[in-house]
Amino acid sequence: VFLFFTCPTKLDMSRIDSICEYNMYLLLLASAVCAAASFADDGAWTNGGKKRPNIVFLHDESTDGRLYLPDSPAGIPIPNIRSLQARGVNFENHYVNVPICCPSRSSMWSGRQPHNVHHMHNGLWVRGAWNNYEGVGINNTSPGVNEEMLIGPNLEKAGYSVSIQGKTDWVSGGHDLTTMVDSWSIYARFPYSVPEQGGFHIWGECGGNLSVLPGNESAHKGDWNALAVGTKWITEIGSKAQPFFAYQGFNIVHPDYNTSQVYIDRIDRSKIKIPFWRPLNELHPCDLQTTLKKGCALPVSYQNTTQHKQDVIAGYYAMIAEYDDMVGAYIKTVEDSGLTSSTIFVLSSDHGDMQMQHQQFYKMVAYEASSHVPLVIAAGSDFTSYKFRGGVRHLTSHVDMFPTFMELAGAPLPDGLDGTSLVPFLVSGESPKQPTSVISQFHGENLVMSWYMVPFTLLDGAVPHTASLRIPDCYPVHPIGNLSCSADRKSTFCVLSGGKACGRLFLCNSTVVCTHLTAPILHLRCSVHVNRR
Repeated sequence: VFLFFTCPTKLDMSRIDSICEYNMYLLLLASAVCAAASFADDGAWTNGGKKRPNIVFLHDESTDGRLYLPDSPAGIPIPNIRSLQARGVNFENHYVNVPICCPSRSSMWSGRQPHNVHHMHNGLWVRGAWNNYEGVGINNTSPGVNEEMLIGPNLEKAGYSVSIQGKTDWVSGGHDLTTMVDSWSIYARFPYSVPEQGGFHIWGECGGNLSVLPGNESAHKGDWNALAVGTKWITEIGSKAQPFFAYQGFNIVHPDYNTSQVYIDRIDRSKIKIPFWRPLNELHPCDLQTTLKKGCALPVSYQNTTQHKQDVIAGYYAMIAEYDDMVGAYIKTVEDSGLTSSTIFVLSSDHGDMQMQHQQFYKMVAYEASSHVPLVIAAGSDFTSYKFRGGVRHLTSHVDMFPTFMELAGAPLPDGLDGTSLVPFLVSGESPKQPTSVISQFHGENLVMSWYMVPFTLLDGAVPHTASLRIPDCYPVHPIGNLSCSADRKSTFCVLSGGKACGRLFLCNSTVVCTHLTAPILHLRCSVHVNRR
């Protein structure tokens, strides 16, 4: 069946978007009905007699996963997200494999570590999604990893009706070429001076000014518009063509820090902890370089005052509160459609935000605020085998999402995936197959360096810990929190003894820092091996 819809060439331009959107909506409806009919005789709603879930996957921007923890001191009002956590699993130590937009999504949607996202771009064979200019191949016929190999097409092949709404941003070339060039170069002002001219910086002026619109006027209308299309699809198409996979990518909570009065009023500023900023000459060299690149080393002005830091953090929290309302709209749509028991909700984010910690905002760096993101999976009551409720402290990462979706859908796993399905955690809260370490890496703009972050579990049942490798220099990194450390530059391992809370590992021309040890551990050795392809 061939269906052709066109937008009229002569009409009131104020109506063209709605008319074109309506024609596209009809096309989606026809496609979904045809797809549902083609799979009806094959039992698409079941897999070997086992009911297959509908899946709603909501993926926002820039969310620090620690803010979703039940004991988060931020106290952001997120009742809808909390409701999903209460009837599902909250993965408390989930990390992105690249803490920036396009590489993070391309890694997650392809189920591959960024160094394994090999693809063609501009006629060149690119061995990885190394920076924000690179993702998967531009078309479905290009060699290497391309769009046809992602989660959505694989679910379609397995009989799912699929809706992709909002921000995608997993294809190469979606960002400006400067995001590649700036990965190995720095724009510097001359004469060079710190802090009179702020050194070198190219983006954001340290987060800029908080913008608050009056009343309930949203600063994120694009997300709400995509939500309207996505929820309508569930009501009118997905509910009639089950099982379905409904995805929306959100631009919220990405800087700039724009919100509205109704959401900023929900934030208790007394709970905002203002990060302490050290004098520039006391900063770790990597932090200093990033601080300069992000415009956070300007002379004394609003951009580096306590008020500015609080405003930025308050605006950031307010955007998370607005996103919670968006999650609530999807929950209500599923409930109103009578699909709550047959639907699994999945929430996550493409990276975090530094929230003025370590003298910077934005993302891209080897710190928890930037690389640690939320993951919530809440199954409907029809799926009684997914009975675990609560928090999972095991280490997980975005490459685990692809095999998780395939197992939930009863779909075969394609070759070449790097992750491990998280479905066993939904059953019992444990998974013997889950690796004890994950890796996050970045080699792009606002850094002009390469670094690796390697969270790893040292002992069974222990809280995961983190090692940060930064190239090319060898110097100690300030640990997070009030930790006591010692180091031997000749060591190839670190020894923690006498209840010390931290250890350091020096390797060649890089530095590893073990952080987040919360329990006394005696005579413990840790080692890290990184294979950069």
